[in-house]
Amino acid sequence: LLDAGSNGMVVVSRALLVDIVPPEQHLQAFSVATLLSGAGLATGYLAGAVPFSSYPELSWLLTSVCGQAGGCADLRAAFIIAFVGTVLCTTATMLIGKEPVTEPDSGDRQALADEVPEAQTLARGGERRRVLDIVLGDKAIAGVYLATMLAWLGWISVQVYQTHFVAEEIYRGVADPASPFNVLYVQGVQDASAALVVNALLMSAASLAFPGMRSALGDRGLWMLS
Repeated sequence: LLDAGSNGMVVVSRALLVDIVPPEQHLQAFSVATLLSGAGLATGYLAGAVPFSSYPELSWLLTSVCGQAGGCADLRAAFIIAFVGTVLCTTATMLIGKEPVTEPDSGDRQALADEVPEAQTLARGGERRRVLDIVLGDKAIAGVYLATMLAWLGWISVQVYQTHFVAEEIYRGVADPASPFNVLYVQGVQDASAALVVNALLMSAASLAFPGMRSALGDRGLWMLS
């Protein structure tokens, strides 16, 4: 449920971007959103890898099956992180996504156009602002980006257990600290975690190539490739 909820927030945040950002700035807006998605991925992996239960005041996070079944690294902590991230993302989305109230039977398109948020009319005349100005120049857009990052953070905390698969199935390690193969397990978890962080950072860096790819492939080509 947390996974589905967080993915839903990602879709909502992109829909909010379309509503708030002027059409001529959609490319820059989605580039920044992808950049922050990668930042949320990396942050979520790092947060999920923190051994919270090793602290005395958080010892209650250690489940009874830990030590008996491999890959049980702070299960409760990971779900708490996912839950908090989803709640914060949902709250941010609800606070941002306020649409103007209109009469359903008015049929007056001009009246609807007059009620478009000011943020959507900032660049009507072909004006192009820098990506940093887009993010910091409007609180609503900055809030949408925050919701995107929180959604990815909440979602990826549950995916930390992919590292357990790598450690056991690929490195053939054993989670039991008393086992002579525990060294392989630890090495597998560390390497898999590093690979996930690098993947997230590469995804963020790839977003910077969107403008050039759009020029070469066109809108449809870029969409199909993504």
